[in-house]
Amino acid sequence: MKCLHIIKSTVAKSAGLKFYVSHKLCPKGHFSIRYIGSGCLDCKNEFIENNRDIIRAWDLKSKRKNILKVQEQRKSFRENNREKLRVNQAQYRKNNPEKVKESLSKWYQANPFAAKALRHKRRALEKMAEGKFSKEDLIILFEKQKGKCALCGKILFTSGKDKFHADHIQPISKGGSNWINNIQITCPFCNLSKRDKDPILFAQENGKLL
Repeated sequence: MKCLHIIKSTVAKSAGLKFYVSHKLCPKGHFSIRYIGSGCLDCKNEFIENNRDIIRAWDLKSKRKNILKVQEQRKSFRENNREKLRVNQAQYRKNNPEKVKESLSKWYQANPFAAKALRHKRRALEKMAEGKFSKEDLIILFEKQKGKCALCGKILFTSGKDKFHADHIQPISKGGSNWINNIQITCPFCNLSKRDKDPILFAQENGKLL
């Protein structure tokens, strides 16, 4: 640590310093750096170490009270530091591939509707297809279909082997869009069986249309 000269708080404050070292010990017997107006650094560190849960609760309470302000600050920070954040994120992904893979896997499992909306958006962009839908759109569709496969009527879930698929009724490869009105909830088997077949042809193959 850089050595600090013993100095009075009033002198440090008038000199524009943020901290000083007093020749006196603090009430708890520490001879430590002291912040102007905040007291002994060792005392502060001890309090943080011994009250992590309390401090965390304070932080959460403060964030809840100021959620809009916090969101605006975060948004402003992202907008003003886009390039820096992009470079940092790219570097982190490069240095921590396994951590990133594990984190993404957990996020996809915890957010199935948002994950499918994101994946389909990326796929549509790659295929230069128009349209996008949100996780809310997909949740509403799932509820409209009462959680059942649109093709076979099987009950579906948001996780496990019977996890729902979001299928393009008219395949993107055959001119279909990525708008929600071209999406149907299906079971894995029906979706994988249909693949990129025309919906009418697939229905005929399964005896649903003459």
